[in-house]
Formats: sequence, C-alpha cells, structure tokens
Amino acid sequence: GTYSLTISNMCGEESDEIEIITILPPVVDIGPEDVLMCEGDVIVIELDPDQGEYVWQDGSQETFYEITEPGAYHVSVLNECGTDEDDMLVAFIPEPVFDLGPDITVCPLQLPILLDVSESGGTDYLWSDGTTTGFIEISTSGTYSVEVSNECVTLDDEINIVVEDDVPDVILPEDVVLCPGE
Repeated sequence: GTYSLTISNMCGEESDEIEIITILPPVVDIGPEDVLMCEGDVIVIELDPDQGEYVWQDGSQETFYEITEPGAYHVSVLNECGTDEDDMLVAFIPEPVFDLGPDITVCPLQLPILLDVSESGGTDYLWSDGTTTGFIEISTSGTYSVEVSNECVTLDDEINIVVEDDVPDVILPEDVVLCPGE
C-alpha cells in the first residue's frame, strides 16, 4: 500500500510518502508439454508482462509469441524474486498417405479385391458405399471412392474396377500330323 509520514515542529512541517509493492516470484506456463498441430496452424502465446522479463529460445524477449513451425520452444521469465521457465515440443500431424491405384480390369476368379487404406495415417474413413472401416472387399464392377481424414485434413481417391466376365472363345483346327521339315 501507500504510506505517508508528516513531521512537524515549531519551524514547519515536512511530508513524504512511499508505495510498497509486493512482487511474487514469476510463474510462466506456455501450454502443454507436447503439442500436435496442423500445417498452417498458428499457436499464439500471450504472457503477462507484469511477471518479469522474458527470454525465448531464439533470444527474443516478447510477451506475445507465435509458433508456426514444429520444434522445441522454451521461455524463461526473470524478476527480482526469482526465475521460472517452461518448454513446449511442437510437432505436425502428417497428412494421410494413400493411393487406390489406377483403374483396373479383372477376371471373376481374381475376386474379391481388397482395397485397404488402414495404414494411411488417417483416423476416419468413409467409402462410397457408406463403409467406415479402413478397408473394403470388392466383388463387383464399379467406381469406388474413399475419404480419409485425420485431425487436420480430409483427402479422397477413387478407382474404377471392371470385372470382365467374357471367357474368350478358342477354336483350333482338327488334329494335324506333321513330319520333320513340314
């Protein structure tokens, strides 16, 4: 608080005041220790300037900091009563990677065909027939598509599968006997 003192005697009066401020040791928290973010995301960190003087891992001393790239981030805060620090490790969530391949023509004996995107890095799947698993079995001609999603993005692909059921006609001539040299 504010304290004042007045001293007086027969020669006059003199006054002064003083303000006492309590300063606590600094405390800094920039968020969770491990953070996953999508490409293009921005993590905005705003720190209390009254805590003290900040120093980031890159030497900057701002109380407002934006993270746009994966990496290790560290901040220290210092005031008259002490020091505190915090760390954050930021990683990108990768896009799912998958390819149903080129359109194909198959024979009935090659069925069923397994279309599998379960190892793509996706967390959600939606096939053109409404199936929500990471794979489907194909047993008929058609165009099949899938949407693969994770926390960041939804990607899709399609394939056209033709089941060729025509058995070729083979007509050979009657048996023939050949002698050497004929």
